[in-house]
Amino acid sequence: MIKISCLPILVRSIFRGLPGIWKGRHLLLLYWFVFMQAIVPGKKTVKEISRRTPFHIPEWRLRRLLKATCRTAEIVITWFAWEAVNSFPQPEDGVLYMVGDSGHKNKRGEKNPAVRKGRENKNGPRFFGIRFVLLAVCRSGFRIPVAVRIILPENDPDYKKENILFCETVRNIVLPHRAKTVIVVGDAACGSRENMKTVIEKNKNDAARNRFFVFAIARTWKTAEGKSIKNMVTCLPRGFFSRTRIPGLSNPNRRKSFRIYGKSVCLRHIGDVTTVSSRKGRNAGAESTEILVTDLPGATGRQVISIYQRR
Repeated sequence: MIKISCLPILVRSIFRGLPGIWKGRHLLLLYWFVFMQAIVPGKKTVKEISRRTPFHIPEWRLRRLLKATCRTAEIVITWFAWEAVNSFPQPEDGVLYMVGDSGHKNKRGEKNPAVRKGRENKNGPRFFGIRFVLLAVCRSGFRIPVAVRIILPENDPDYKKENILFCETVRNIVLPHRAKTVIVVGDAACGSRENMKTVIEKNKNDAARNRFFVFAIARTWKTAEGKSIKNMVTCLPRGFFSRTRIPGLSNPNRRKSFRIYGKSVCLRHIGDVTTVSSRKGRNAGAESTEILVTDLPGATGRQVISIYQRR
């Protein structure tokens, strides 16, 4: 692949609506960096990209652009994300799925103030790197991240838990006007009481669209009568579970089999919801059963499982 000496006019027209925090030469470097990310084959490293750029855009200029601390990266990431989301065809049902998840990026240097070590879960492998909370939009089988928040170490004075960062992200996200129905999906780490109340309050205050949630919850939750949710798993005979097959998102011809049991209950501090107990095998025990809750009106167990698999 030969070096590219000039920037296509199409690139400038695409970035016409970019927020005005990038100006002058920094804006030109950003054009080159994103354009080379799209056309350079193989690894998209800064060193590999600098081999294809003109002589006046060396590697050290691109690295200085990425390491600049005076830029608000969240604004640029949000703009890029929604531009990508709007390029996809609109769904026929008009539903926008927002998925919350967490992950980590491995690092080797110990001087980064956000680096930490530990496990993502009790049985997972140990890691050394940066943990983050991700809010993505599902569209046409793709997951496009629209907001990212870094989880700082616990000894940091600005440390916040994962569910609090996810709650702030859902509360501050700006949705497009074409989204009429929004469904927030998350696992048990994101399915806290504050997150559910945030979605319910947003639904009451926003008359332009409807908001609902599908979260996995812990078994320690209790109903309004004081009964524990775990009784629905440990004391429920397996004959109450019905088998259903859910088509995959990327390949609808490939289906997954689940054993589900749905019931309408009134949770403490939340209200009336639909709970769905899901397990993969007929003889699976209570430990492998996952409990999902949703405030979707008239939602069946099969619909809830189909929505949750987007996570």
